[in-house]
Formats: sequence, structure tokens, C-alpha cells
Amino acid sequence: MSLGKLLNFKGINFWILASCIGLNFIWIVLTLGLTIPLLSRSELANLVQAGIIACSFIGPFLIGWLGGRMAADGRGPTYGAVGSLGAILPVVFVLIPSGIFGFMVLMVLFLGGVNGGLLSLSSRKNL
Repeated sequence: MSLGKLLNFKGINFWILASCIGLNFIWIVLTLGLTIPLLSRSELANLVQAGIIACSFIGPFLIGWLGGRMAADGRGPTYGAVGSLGAILPVVFVLIPSGIFGFMVLMVLFLGGVNGGLLSLSSRKNL
């Protein structure tokens, strides 16, 4: 799928898109709110960072899949990719000052949304 087709909003259901953006925002705020206090404990830092990466993939993945399935218009990757942009603002303010880890989380957020949207596409072919 080309980037032009991914960001083409013609014929998109904006209510579902707004829901995907809002759900991604809520998901990442809850994830960061529950994990950031644990980062101060040095013995748990690596495990907490792995948990943040896993949650930042799984959440947008499921939300992108759900948005694409609800819309059922063959534009699942658009719902996943644009929906994952709802999680950018909290990550930028909280994790980007930490360095490369913040950029990794941003990349994983976007790729999780795109993968979930791709999986929402119907694989059945008409015979």
C-alpha cells in the first residue's frame, strides 16, 4: 500500500477514525500512567521498558484492527495508521526527553496501528 493511498481520506468514516484516535490516546495515557512510576526503581527499569514497548504495539494493533473491521470499507490501514497518531502527543511530552527510547515507542505505535489495519482487511476472495 502506497503512502498516498494510506493518507487518502476520501470515503473514510470519520466517526470511526475519531474513535480510533481517542482510543489510542486513552490507551497510551493509561499505559504511561501505570508504568512511569515504576521506572524510578532501577531493578525494574528494563522490564518496564519492555512492557511499554509491548503495550505500545498491542494497543494500536487491536484498535486499528477493530476500526478497520467496524468500517468494513477496505481502508483498514488508514484507520490504523491515522488512529495511532492519537498516541503521539503523550509520548512526545513524556518519553522523547529520554532519548532513543521515545523514538522507538513512536515507531512501534505507528507500525502496530498499520499492522492491525492490514489484518482487518478481508482475505476472502469471491469465487
